[in-house]
Amino acid sequence: MKLFTLILTFSIIVDLSQATPTLITQHTIQTNQSSTLNSIEREGDTCNYKITIKTSCYSPPSTTDQIDLLFADAHGTEVFVPRLDGRASGTFDQCTTSIFNIRGKACVDEICKVYVYRRGSNGWIPKTVTVNDYINPPLTIYLNVYIPNDGAGYGHNFCGKI
Repeated sequence: MKLFTLILTFSIIVDLSQATPTLITQHTIQTNQSSTLNSIEREGDTCNYKITIKTSCYSPPSTTDQIDLLFADAHGTEVFVPRLDGRASGTFDQCTTSIFNIRGKACVDEICKVYVYRRGSNGWIPKTVTVNDYINPPLTIYLNVYIPNDGAGYGHNFCGKI
């Protein structure tokens, strides 16, 4: 039994030592980025995306918070998706998975940046957010933390690592 415990402990240590720590970063939308999105929109260049959001079991049972999402590629092309909340009853309830099929006003290359924005008083907590452009591998970010109601986006930017 001691040998089994020793092997199990060693395996866990090796597994955790190979994990790459990532920090949740803060992001604010800059005003000059909207002009880029508008010029792309005028060209009629749109693409489909699938967004899957798992709500944490630590989140409140239900929420009225407003949830926005921003994702981008390494070239700076961004897609901002406002008001994912409230489209269906039970959206973002505790321990649920919500799937959204959207048409973005821009076509991004490989997605490497995802930020979540929350406005409201319920304190909704996302567990994971996955964005799929149907061409490149989907990007999943792991949060499982409280997103402040401060107007900033929270998520991950892996663009310099691709």
